[in-house]
Amino acid sequence: MLPHSRSLSEPDAMAEERRLFYVGITRARDEIYLTYAFRRTLYGDSMLSAPSRFLEDIPEELTEGVSPKIKALKDRSGYQKSTSWEWGGGASAQRPAPTSSKVIPFPGRDAKPKAPEPQTRFKTGMKVFHNTFGAGIVITSKRSGDDEEVEVRFDNVGFKRLSANFAKLTVL
Repeated sequence: MLPHSRSLSEPDAMAEERRLFYVGITRARDEIYLTYAFRRTLYGDSMLSAPSRFLEDIPEELTEGVSPKIKALKDRSGYQKSTSWEWGGGASAQRPAPTSSKVIPFPGRDAKPKAPEPQTRFKTGMKVFHNTFGAGIVITSKRSGDDEEVEVRFDNVGFKRLSANFAKLTVL
């Protein structure tokens, strides 16, 4: 899917997609798994596809688990740099085993596991009552420091975002 076929003939568009790919993978905190679809269906046609050429930009020392079969596929005579591979038919054509690549954390990255989300008093779908706004249903609720921010869809006034410490919501 990267780069998009419409970007292949335009250097500026290709550079922008490469930049977006880089931004995307550098946002990973601890690790990132990059995979590809061996076969894709587009407008009802099934096509064999190659791993993104952007994967070649990742230094080998930052990856692990890249299958030698995947590397060898690029060397096949039918490999096309555009959008798909041509394969010989018959029993001799073999599909490579599915694999995934794992990128090792970048040096200097914080490798602490993500803390679980703090529990909230109000859950999505919970029916509540407010003295001014009336009855409503909790849409979202999340912790915000010592407080809880609750978004409620009230029957009479629509959506309101409230501080649970001040709103005095009653669970129905």
